[in-house]
Amino acid sequence: MDAVRENNILRVKELLQSGEDACQVNGYNRTSLHKAAYYGSDPEIFRLLILYGGNVNALDKGNWSPLHLAARNGHLYAVKILVSAGSELNFQDTKHGWTPLHSAIIAGHARVGRILLHLKARSDVKDQSGSCPGDYLSL
Repeated sequence: MDAVRENNILRVKELLQSGEDACQVNGYNRTSLHKAAYYGSDPEIFRLLILYGGNVNALDKGNWSPLHLAARNGHLYAVKILVSAGSELNFQDTKHGWTPLHSAIIAGHARVGRILLHLKARSDVKDQSGSCPGDYLSL
């Protein structure tokens, strides 16, 4: 849904109301919620996509959820919206074994990391290299 990438709230609403599937995927198996999380779309776009059945735990080909992308890109409000809608805080991707907390810390988004911890993300989950999210703070 290009309207998500363009951050066009009215167009997203119009498309969803006319029957566009909030769970449609692209070639990388990313949904509109993945796009919203990646680009940091307006919170209203997240609300609309979730209201119309968007899956907050949908996984792309790399097993990244929308929460992984929001955390990786430092979109704090997106993280809060996704978690409040039931996004899995500790799901690990297949390539590195990273959780959204790993993704936030590795990308340098300490504030997002603190929010994830406040929201009860586990800090003891080890990735495939045996590192917990906090281990990347000193790198």
